[in-house]
Amino acid sequence: MKTNLFKDKTIKTIEKFILSTVTMRQILECEIQIKDEKAVVSNYEIRYIDKVAKRVLIEQGETSYKDILKILNKYKVLSWDGFKGNHPKDVADGTMFTLEAVVNEDKIIYATGSQIFPKGYHEVYKALREIMKPVN
Repeated sequence: MKTNLFKDKTIKTIEKFILSTVTMRQILECEIQIKDEKAVVSNYEIRYIDKVAKRVLIEQGETSYKDILKILNKYKVLSWDGFKGNHPKDVADGTMFTLEAVVNEDKIIYATGSQIFPKGYHEVYKALREIMKPVN
């Protein structure tokens, strides 16, 4: 695992944040976009339409920029950088995830795992899902 060299352990700005989740039946991309002092949290399902992958918005919500930073910092998302959770032996299927983020202007966070997640992953995912409502 890569050593996290960030001196400051808190996220102050978000330039890009995409948390992808893949199961046997579904591919989801949870994205945070900052607009003014608001954080728009969107969940897209990747659907194959005529053999072409398309991002289809299925859930969306809004919260304050300050509140989204609280969530990410409470669960130390910055420390996830370099996490690689290899799929456990003898587990037939499961959930895979990838986090690709750019924070604090130029710091890249990249984490990935297959049925193994960084500490706080499930809490962050649940908190983001609670912000969103289904889109009709």
